[in-house]
Amino acid sequence: MAAGGGPPAAGLQVRFADADGLVRARVDMFLPEYRTVGEADGAGKYADPGALFTEKQREGWLRDAHHLQVVRWVPPEMANAGGRAAVVDRFHRAFVRNSR
Repeated sequence: MAAGGGPPAAGLQVRFADADGLVRARVDMFLPEYRTVGEADGAGKYADPGALFTEKQREGWLRDAHHLQVVRWVPPEMANAGGRAAVVDRFHRAFVRNSR
């Protein structure tokens, strides 16, 4: 957590480019202090059969090229305290993985 016990500072809709400057990904949330991105997933974006494969490639690129952890959640998880706690736990585990 950030100084003062609050949540860490996050950038929203952050773009990541390759070595040639081509934007390869835009993430919902980026926590630079922890080298972690957060992605809110909805079922709609996976209606196209190739979308899941494309998303996996994008996530792999973020991990490999930028050494980022990726944390995902779906809207129903945010509807109750237990779901929100599970998402927070995923973020904490990602922070630990990136601190090694």
